[in-house]
Amino acid sequence: MSTEQETSGPSTVRAGAPQPSSEAVKMARIASWLTYAIIFVVVSALSAVIYFLVTGILNPAGPRTEIEARLAVLENAIEENPGSGRVWADWIMYNTRAERHAEAERGWNDSRIVLADLPEQMIQADLAWAQALLLREEYEAAIEQAEVVVANDPEALAELERQNPVAATTGIVETQMLGPAHAVRGNAATALEQWDLAVEAYSSVLEISPRDSNILVARGVAYRALGDDDLARADFEEALRFMPDHSAAREFLEQMGDAR
Repeated sequence: MSTEQETSGPSTVRAGAPQPSSEAVKMARIASWLTYAIIFVVVSALSAVIYFLVTGILNPAGPRTEIEARLAVLENAIEENPGSGRVWADWIMYNTRAERHAEAERGWNDSRIVLADLPEQMIQADLAWAQALLLREEYEAAIEQAEVVVANDPEALAELERQNPVAATTGIVETQMLGPAHAVRGNAATALEQWDLAVEAYSSVLEISPRDSNILVARGVAYRALGDDDLARADFEEALRFMPDHSAAREFLEQMGDAR
C-alpha cells in the first residue's frame, strides 16, 4: 500500500481528471464580461430612472421637458432660499433665454418685493433684469435698468462689506456686478449708435477690468464711429497686447491700414 496521501481541494486537480479546453475557458470569460456589462447597464438605467423621478420628468404631473425640469429646480430653490439674489437672477436669465419673457419679468417683479430690504441681494436680480432686457433688444430699457444697478451700488456694497469684508475688498463685487452693468450700458448704447455713451460706459468697465480685450475692442469701435482713429487704434492694439489672437482687433487694424 502506498503511503502517499491523496488530497483534494478547490485548487487541486485530480490526476487524470478531464481538463477544460481553451475554448471553454474563453467562453467562460466572455460570459463573465457579459454579466458585468449587464449589471452596469441595469445600474445605470436605475440611476437614470431615479434621477428622472426626482426631477419630475417621469411624473405625469411633473415637468415634461428639460426646460420645465430646470425651471422646477429653480422654483424649488426660490422656495428654499427666497432671500438669495443669485437664485432670482438665475430664474430671470433662464426664462429669458427660454424666451419665456413674461415669466422672467414676473420673477423680477417678485424679487423686488421679496428682496426689498436686502439691497446687496437685489442688485443681483436688477443686473439680471438689465441683461435680460439687452437680450430682448429693449436697449433703452436696458440702459435705464443698468443705471439703476450702478446707482444702487454704494448701498449694496456697504452691506456686502459688512457681511463679507474679503469679497468687498478684493474687487470681486465690482467685477461681477458693476462691470457687467456698465457693459450692458455700453452694448445697448452701441446698438442704438449712441457712441458717446458707449465710450463712457466701456471706459467704466475698463476701470474695473483694464485687461478685458473684448471691451477694449468695443470701445475702439465706438471711438472709430466718433471719428477718433488714434484712440480707436490704441484700443485695438491694447486688446492685441492682452490677447494676441483677437481676430476682431486685428481685422479692425487691417481695415485702418495698420496690419500687425
